[in-house]
Amino acid sequence: MSRIIPIKAPSTKAELEFFVANSIPEGAQLEYKDSRKIDHKSHAEIAKEVSAFANSDGVLLIFGIQESGHLPVAVDGGADHSRYTREWLENVVLSNIAPRLADLEVKQIQLSQTHSAYAVRVERSVRGPHQERQSRKYYRRFNFKAEPMEDYEIADVRGRRLTVPPLIQFDIATRHAFSVYFVIRNAGQAIARDVTLQFSPEPTWLDGPLPLVRNGIRYFPPGREFKVRYHSFPALFGKDSKFVSTFDVAVTYLHDGTGDSVREELHVDLGDYLETSPPEDEVVKEFKELRRDLESVRSELHALSETVCKISSVAGATGLDLSVTTIRELAALLGGDAPIRRIPPRGCSPAVFAEMLGVNDDLAERLSGHFWGTSSMAGLQGVAGVEDELLEKIRKNFRVENA
Repeated sequence: MSRIIPIKAPSTKAELEFFVANSIPEGAQLEYKDSRKIDHKSHAEIAKEVSAFANSDGVLLIFGIQESGHLPVAVDGGADHSRYTREWLENVVLSNIAPRLADLEVKQIQLSQTHSAYAVRVERSVRGPHQERQSRKYYRRFNFKAEPMEDYEIADVRGRRLTVPPLIQFDIATRHAFSVYFVIRNAGQAIARDVTLQFSPEPTWLDGPLPLVRNGIRYFPPGREFKVRYHSFPALFGKDSKFVSTFDVAVTYLHDGTGDSVREELHVDLGDYLETSPPEDEVVKEFKELRRDLESVRSELHALSETVCKISSVAGATGLDLSVTTIRELAALLGGDAPIRRIPPRGCSPAVFAEMLGVNDDLAERLSGHFWGTSSMAGLQGVAGVEDELLEKIRKNFRVENA
C-alpha cells in the first residue's frame, strides 16, 4: 500500500516515530540515514544526497532513523549536537553544492540532553542542475538512492528555468467605467521578496503614494493581491486635468523559487481603458437574476404597508441597504414623521445616485463626476439630463451647497 510522505519536515521525536509506526518506506522523495552518517568526513556524501533531491522532486532526507529493506526500523540515538549543530549541517550542504540552493530547510530534533536527529527538506529546484562540488558530478534520485545523471537529464533540469512563469503582475482595473485602480498580484506559486514599483513619470497621488508603493513589499506570498485606487476617469481626462494618465512602470523582485532577481517593465496609457468595465462573470450573472426576483418581491411588499412607503428612499434594488446610522434613524422615522437625514454627495459613486434618484447609469455617472470633489450645485444645470425635477430630488436627498 502506498504511503503519503508528510510535506512538513519533522521537528519532534514523536513526529520521527510517526515514520516508524506507519512503516513509511523510502522512495524517490524520502531517504533515511543513520545519525552516524553525520561526521566531519561525510561532507561530499551529504551534499550528494541533498543535491540529488533538488535535481529530482525534492522532499526529505532524515538523519536519525535506522532502516532495513527500505523500511524504518527505529529512531536511533542521534548525533552529538555539541559537535554537529544545525548550522554546521546547513553550512555543509550550502558550501558543497553549486549553484547554491534557494529553498533549504534543516531542522534539529532533540532526542536527549546531548544528541539530536536532523531533517533536511529541499524543494524541487528550478535553479539547477546542482553539482556536488568535490566529485563535480550531478546526481538525481532513482528509486532508493542517488545516482549520476545522464547528459539528457542534466539538460532537462536546466530547462526547468525556462518554464517558470513570472510571479508579480501589475495591471489596471476599472469599476463601473468610472474609477481606475492599480492592481498588484502574485500570480505564481512561489514567494516574491523585496517587491518594488518604479514609475516614470510618477503618478499624481492626492496624499502621496501608499506605503506599499513608496516602500515596496518585503514579503509577497502566492495568491495575494493589492488594489490601489488611483483616480476617476472624469478627474484624469476632464478639462484642464493635471493628473498623470500615461507612464512606465518597472516591477522588480526576488523570485524565492529560483533565487533570481526579476525586472518586468511595461507601458500604461489609462486612455486605453476609457469607458471599460470588467467582463461579467457567472457570479454577476446569477446576482442579476437574483436581483430581478428580489425586485418583484420588493414591489409586493411595498404595497402591503404604508410604513414601507416612508422608507422607500433607502430601499435598494436588492432590498433594504441599511447602515447602522440608517437603522437608528428608522426608529425615529417609524415613530413619527421625522424626515430622513440628507447625505453629502461629494465622493459618492454612480451607484448611490442611481439608487437615491432613480436615474439611469449614464446620468448617475455624470452626477458622480460632478460631485466627485465638491458638494456644490453650481454648474449642475449644465450637466446633460439634469432637469428641474431632478434638481429638486437632489436637494431633498443630498446635503448640497448653493441649494
